[in-house]
Amino acid sequence: HFLEEETLFLVFAALCHDLGKPTTTTQEKRIVEGAEREVISSRGHDQEGIFLSNEFIQAFANARIPLYDDNGDYCGIKETYFGQKLRSVVTVLVDTHMRPFELYTSHKNGQKTRSALIRLARKLEAAGASIRLLSFVAEADQRGRNRDLGRPLSRENVGRGTDSTEVTIDEWQKWMINACQEAGISEKLPLRQISGDTIIKETSTKNGIIVGIISEWLYQDQLLGTISNEEDSLQKINEYFRILTDYRKKIEEKYTQESDQKKRKLIDNEMLILKDQDSREQFFSKFS
Repeated sequence: HFLEEETLFLVFAALCHDLGKPTTTTQEKRIVEGAEREVISSRGHDQEGIFLSNEFIQAFANARIPLYDDNGDYCGIKETYFGQKLRSVVTVLVDTHMRPFELYTSHKNGQKTRSALIRLARKLEAAGASIRLLSFVAEADQRGRNRDLGRPLSRENVGRGTDSTEVTIDEWQKWMINACQEAGISEKLPLRQISGDTIIKETSTKNGIIVGIISEWLYQDQLLGTISNEEDSLQKINEYFRILTDYRKKIEEKYTQESDQKKRKLIDNEMLILKDQDSREQFFSKFS
Protein backbone atom coordinates (compact mmCIF):
# COMPACT_ATOMS: atom_id res chain seq x y z
CA HIS A 1 0.00 0.00 0.00
CA PHE A 2 1.28 3.45 -0.92
CA LEU A 3 0.48 6.96 0.17
CA GLU A 4 -0.80 9.15 -2.65
CA GLU A 5 2.49 11.06 -2.89
CA GLU A 6 4.48 7.78 -2.89
CA THR A 7 2.48 6.60 -5.89
CA LEU A 8 3.39 9.80 -7.71
CA PHE A 9 7.07 9.37 -6.77
CA LEU A 10 7.09 5.82 -8.13
CA VAL A 11 5.27 6.71 -11.36
CA PHE A 12 7.75 9.48 -12.14
CA ALA A 13 10.75 7.38 -11.09
CA ALA A 14 9.63 4.51 -13.32
CA LEU A 15 9.04 6.94 -16.17
CA CYS A 16 12.42 8.66 -15.76
CA HIS A 17 14.75 5.87 -14.64
CA ASP A 18 16.19 5.18 -18.13
CA LEU A 19 16.15 8.71 -19.55
CA GLY A 20 19.93 8.61 -19.59
CA LYS A 21 20.15 5.68 -22.01
CA PRO A 22 19.88 7.50 -25.37
CA THR A 23 23.07 9.47 -24.68
CA THR A 24 25.03 6.60 -23.08
CA THR A 25 24.08 3.54 -25.17
CA THR A 26 26.92 2.08 -27.25
CA GLN A 27 28.05 -1.22 -28.68
CA GLU A 28 31.11 -2.78 -27.11
CA LYS A 29 32.93 -6.09 -27.19
CA ARG A 30 32.74 -8.38 -24.17
CA ILE A 31 33.60 -11.97 -23.36
CA VAL A 32 30.28 -13.80 -23.01
CA GLU A 33 30.32 -17.53 -22.21
CA GLY A 34 33.95 -17.78 -23.33
CA ALA A 35 33.47 -16.00 -26.65
CA GLU A 36 33.93 -12.39 -27.69
CA ARG A 37 30.65 -10.77 -28.65
CA GLU A 38 29.30 -7.32 -29.40
CA VAL A 39 26.80 -6.26 -26.77
CA ILE A 40 24.74 -3.13 -26.18
CA SER A 41 25.86 -1.21 -23.10
CA SER A 42 24.48 1.89 -21.35
CA ARG A 43 27.18 2.49 -18.76
CA GLY A 44 26.46 5.54 -16.64
CA HIS A 45 22.85 5.95 -17.72
CA ASP A 46 21.74 6.14 -14.09
CA GLN A 47 24.03 9.13 -13.47
CA GLU A 48 23.08 10.75 -16.77
CA GLY A 49 19.42 10.36 -15.83
CA ILE A 50 19.75 12.56 -12.74
CA PHE A 51 20.03 15.80 -14.71
CA LEU A 52 17.46 14.76 -17.31
CA SER A 53 14.91 13.71 -14.68
CA ASN A 54 15.40 16.96 -12.84
CA GLU A 55 14.87 18.97 -16.02
CA PHE A 56 11.83 16.92 -17.01
CA ILE A 57 10.07 17.38 -13.69
CA GLN A 58 10.96 21.05 -13.51
CA ALA A 59 9.50 21.66 -16.99
CA PHE A 60 6.54 19.31 -16.89
CA ALA A 61 5.30 18.58 -13.41
CA ASN A 62 6.56 21.29 -11.15
CA ALA A 63 4.00 23.36 -9.26
CA ARG A 64 5.02 27.01 -8.97
CA ILE A 65 3.44 30.03 -7.31
CA PRO A 66 3.70 33.53 -8.82
CA LEU A 67 5.13 36.16 -6.48
CA TYR A 68 4.01 39.80 -6.27
CA ASP A 69 5.51 42.75 -4.41
CA ASP A 70 3.67 45.12 -2.08
CA ASN A 71 2.47 47.14 -5.08
CA GLY A 72 0.94 44.08 -6.71
CA ASP A 73 3.60 43.85 -9.42
CA TYR A 74 4.82 40.42 -10.54
CA CYS A 75 8.34 39.75 -9.25
CA GLY A 76 9.00 36.09 -9.97
CA ILE A 77 7.93 32.56 -9.08
CA LYS A 78 8.43 30.32 -6.11
CA GLU A 79 8.71 26.56 -6.27
CA THR A 80 6.34 24.78 -3.89
CA TYR A 81 7.68 22.47 -1.22
CA PHE A 82 6.10 19.48 -2.93
CA GLY A 83 7.72 20.38 -6.23
CA GLN A 84 11.10 20.38 -4.50
CA LYS A 85 10.37 17.07 -2.79
CA LEU A 86 9.20 15.44 -6.02
CA ARG A 87 12.46 16.36 -7.75
CA SER A 88 14.53 15.27 -4.76
CA VAL A 89 12.90 11.84 -4.41
CA VAL A 90 12.67 11.02 -8.12
CA THR A 91 16.25 12.01 -8.94
CA VAL A 92 17.71 9.93 -6.09
CA LEU A 93 15.61 6.91 -7.16
CA VAL A 94 16.82 7.33 -10.75
CA ASP A 95 20.41 7.70 -9.53
CA THR A 96 20.28 4.51 -7.41
CA HIS A 97 17.91 2.24 -9.36
CA MET A 98 20.78 -0.13 -10.29
CA ARG A 99 22.15 -0.43 -6.74
CA PRO A 100 19.95 -3.33 -5.52
CA PHE A 101 21.29 -5.60 -8.30
CA GLU A 102 24.85 -4.36 -7.82
CA LEU A 103 24.76 -4.99 -4.07
CA TYR A 104 23.19 -8.41 -4.51
CA THR A 105 25.83 -9.33 -7.10
CA SER A 106 28.57 -8.20 -4.70
CA HIS A 107 26.97 -10.32 -1.97
CA LYS A 108 26.87 -13.37 -4.27
CA ASN A 109 30.55 -12.82 -5.05
CA GLY A 110 31.37 -13.02 -1.36
CA GLN A 111 31.90 -9.30 -0.73
CA LYS A 112 30.71 -7.53 2.42
CA THR A 113 27.79 -5.25 1.61
CA ARG A 114 26.47 -3.96 4.93
CA SER A 115 28.43 -0.71 4.84
CA ALA A 116 27.39 -0.02 1.23
CA LEU A 117 23.75 -0.82 2.04
CA ILE A 118 23.80 1.62 4.97
CA ARG A 119 25.30 4.35 2.78
CA LEU A 120 22.55 3.72 0.24
CA ALA A 121 19.82 3.90 2.91
CA ARG A 122 21.22 7.15 4.28
CA LYS A 123 21.46 8.70 0.81
CA LEU A 124 17.85 7.76 0.08
CA GLU A 125 16.56 9.02 3.43
CA ALA A 126 18.38 12.35 3.05
CA ALA A 127 16.49 12.90 -0.22
CA GLY A 128 13.11 11.83 1.22
CA ALA A 129 13.08 8.32 -0.29
CA SER A 130 13.66 4.87 1.20
CA ILE A 131 14.94 1.37 0.46
CA ARG A 132 11.30 0.30 0.17
CA LEU A 133 10.54 2.78 -2.63
CA LEU A 134 13.80 1.92 -4.38
CA SER A 135 12.96 -1.79 -4.36
CA PHE A 136 9.73 -1.11 -6.26
CA VAL A 137 11.53 1.02 -8.87
CA ALA A 138 14.14 -1.73 -9.33
CA GLU A 139 11.36 -4.31 -9.66
CA ALA A 140 9.57 -2.19 -12.27
CA ASP A 141 12.85 -1.92 -14.17
CA GLN A 142 13.16 -5.71 -14.33
CA ARG A 143 9.54 -6.42 -15.12
CA GLY A 144 9.49 -3.89 -17.95
CA ARG A 145 11.89 -5.95 -20.08
CA ASN A 146 9.34 -7.92 -22.04
CA ARG A 147 9.94 -7.61 -25.78
CA ASP A 148 7.23 -10.01 -26.87
CA LEU A 149 3.93 -9.00 -25.31
CA GLY A 150 4.29 -5.26 -24.70
CA ARG A 151 3.25 -5.58 -21.08
CA PRO A 152 5.21 -6.16 -17.85
CA LEU A 153 6.61 -9.57 -17.06
CA SER A 154 5.07 -11.36 -14.11
CA ARG A 155 7.29 -11.57 -11.04
CA GLU A 156 7.66 -15.31 -11.64
CA ASN A 157 9.01 -14.85 -15.18
CA VAL A 158 11.71 -12.32 -14.33
CA GLY A 159 15.08 -14.04 -14.64
CA ARG A 160 13.74 -16.90 -16.75
CA GLY A 161 14.17 -17.09 -20.51
CA THR A 162 16.70 -15.57 -22.90
CA ASP A 163 15.16 -12.09 -22.91
CA SER A 164 15.12 -11.63 -19.14
CA THR A 165 17.66 -10.79 -16.48
CA GLU A 166 19.68 -13.45 -14.68
CA VAL A 167 18.61 -12.51 -11.15
CA THR A 168 15.02 -13.14 -10.10
CA ILE A 169 13.10 -10.52 -8.13
CA ASP A 170 12.58 -12.93 -5.24
CA GLU A 171 16.34 -13.57 -5.04
CA TRP A 172 17.52 -10.02 -4.52
CA GLN A 173 14.45 -8.80 -2.62
CA LYS A 174 14.66 -11.60 -0.03
CA TRP A 175 18.36 -10.91 0.38
CA MET A 176 17.76 -7.16 0.72
CA ILE A 177 15.00 -7.64 3.31
CA ASN A 178 17.27 -9.86 5.41
CA ALA A 179 20.26 -7.54 5.00
CA CYS A 180 18.19 -4.51 6.03
CA GLN A 181 16.85 -6.34 9.08
CA GLU A 182 20.39 -7.28 10.13
CA ALA A 183 21.46 -3.63 9.77
CA GLY A 184 18.43 -2.30 11.64
CA ILE A 185 17.09 -0.54 8.55
CA SER A 186 13.31 -0.33 8.20
CA GLU A 187 11.22 2.36 6.50
CA LYS A 188 13.41 4.85 8.36
CA LEU A 189 16.88 4.51 9.82
CA PRO A 190 17.15 4.11 13.62
CA LEU A 191 17.68 7.16 15.83
CA ARG A 192 21.13 8.00 17.13
CA GLN A 193 21.87 6.32 20.46
CA ILE A 194 24.32 9.03 21.62
CA SER A 195 23.48 12.73 21.62
CA GLY A 196 25.80 15.66 21.03
CA ASP A 197 25.28 16.72 24.65
CA THR A 198 26.70 13.39 25.83
CA ILE A 199 29.78 13.89 23.66
CA ILE A 200 30.31 17.42 25.01
CA LYS A 201 29.91 16.23 28.59
CA GLU A 202 32.34 13.34 28.09
CA THR A 203 35.05 15.37 26.29
CA SER A 204 34.49 18.86 27.74
CA THR A 205 35.14 20.24 24.25
CA LYS A 206 33.49 23.33 22.80
CA ASN A 207 34.61 22.52 19.25
CA GLY A 208 31.36 21.94 17.38
CA ILE A 209 33.06 20.40 14.35
CA ILE A 210 34.82 17.74 16.41
CA VAL A 211 31.56 16.99 18.26
CA GLY A 212 29.78 16.67 14.91
CA ILE A 213 32.39 14.29 13.50
CA ILE A 214 32.34 12.11 16.62
CA SER A 215 28.54 12.03 16.49
CA GLU A 216 28.63 10.97 12.84
CA TRP A 217 31.27 8.30 13.43
CA LEU A 218 29.33 6.88 16.36
CA TYR A 219 26.20 6.70 14.22
CA GLN A 220 28.11 4.90 11.48
CA ASP A 221 29.39 2.44 14.12
CA GLN A 222 25.86 2.00 15.44
CA LEU A 223 24.49 1.16 11.98
CA LEU A 224 27.39 -1.17 11.26
CA GLY A 225 26.77 -2.97 14.56
CA THR A 226 30.29 -2.36 15.92
CA ILE A 227 28.97 -0.70 19.09
CA SER A 228 26.11 -2.21 21.03
CA ASN A 229 25.90 -0.44 24.39
CA GLU A 230 26.62 2.83 26.19
CA GLU A 231 29.96 1.62 27.57
CA ASP A 232 31.22 0.90 24.04
CA SER A 233 30.01 4.32 22.91
CA LEU A 234 31.73 6.22 25.73
CA GLN A 235 34.98 4.38 25.02
CA LYS A 236 34.72 5.32 21.34
CA ILE A 237 33.96 8.96 22.19
CA ASN A 238 37.24 9.29 24.06
CA GLU A 239 39.18 7.39 21.41
CA TYR A 240 37.78 9.50 18.57
CA PHE A 241 38.30 12.73 20.51
CA ARG A 242 41.98 11.91 21.00
CA ILE A 243 42.43 10.98 17.32
CA LEU A 244 40.67 14.10 16.04
CA THR A 245 42.43 16.44 18.44
CA ASP A 246 45.83 15.09 17.36
CA TYR A 247 44.86 15.32 13.70
CA ARG A 248 43.69 18.90 14.08
CA LYS A 249 47.07 19.84 15.58
CA LYS A 250 48.81 18.30 12.54
CA ILE A 251 46.63 20.33 10.21
CA GLU A 252 47.33 23.53 12.16
CA GLU A 253 51.05 23.12 11.42
CA LYS A 254 50.32 23.39 7.68
CA TYR A 255 48.77 26.83 7.97
CA THR A 256 50.99 28.68 10.42
CA GLN A 257 51.61 31.46 7.86
CA GLU A 258 47.92 32.19 7.33
CA SER A 259 45.82 34.74 9.18
CA ASP A 260 43.80 33.39 12.11
CA GLN A 261 40.50 33.67 10.26
CA LYS A 262 41.75 31.99 7.09
CA LYS A 263 43.62 29.32 9.08
CA ARG A 264 40.47 28.46 11.03
CA LYS A 265 38.45 28.14 7.83
CA LEU A 266 41.04 25.92 6.11
CA ILE A 267 41.33 23.66 9.17
CA ASP A 268 37.56 23.37 9.55
CA ASN A 269 37.16 22.45 5.87
CA GLU A 270 39.73 19.64 6.16
CA MET A 271 38.12 18.34 9.33
CA LEU A 272 34.57 18.37 7.95
CA ILE A 273 35.55 16.02 5.12
CA LEU A 274 35.98 13.28 7.74
CA LYS A 275 32.23 13.11 8.33
CA ASP A 276 31.83 11.21 5.08
CA GLN A 277 32.06 7.45 5.59
CA ASP A 278 34.40 6.85 2.66
CA SER A 279 36.68 9.69 3.80
CA ARG A 280 36.68 8.26 7.30
CA GLU A 281 37.74 4.84 6.01
CA GLN A 282 40.56 6.41 3.98
CA PHE A 283 41.63 8.45 7.00
CA PHE A 284 41.89 5.42 9.28
CA SER A 285 43.71 3.35 6.65
CA LYS A 286 46.27 6.15 6.29
CA PHE A 287 46.72 7.30 9.90
CA SER A 288 45.95 4.24 12.01
